[in-house]
Amino acid sequence: MSYDVWTEGRAAPKPHPACQAQHCEVPEFEETEAGNMTSNVAPVWRAAGCDLAEFDGKHSDLLRPVAQEARDRLVADPRSFDQFVRGGGSWGTVESAIDFLGRIVTMCDDGPGIVRVSR
Repeated sequence: MSYDVWTEGRAAPKPHPACQAQHCEVPEFEETEAGNMTSNVAPVWRAAGCDLAEFDGKHSDLLRPVAQEARDRLVADPRSFDQFVRGGGSWGTVESAIDFLGRIVTMCDDGPGIVRVSR
């Protein structure tokens, strides 16, 4: 099993060719993905204070600071979180959790919107 995390949001307005006003003719949705991560490291990000599943359906502005704080905790003392990796690290590590949380922070910055978590 794994986690897929992305945001869904309205596309940025674009200049209309006839009048150059900033608007969308048809409401468009954009998705911004953080990618996929094995569920073997889910206990790591939960222990660091970020339960990604709790953010499904919520705005990315709520997730971003929590994901950043969890990432900072992991970076500050990665070895203290080794005990939370399931499977002995063969399908994910604390380092891969750090990378994934970094991608989630970037996703929130680049594509704000509603967070979707599939697991």
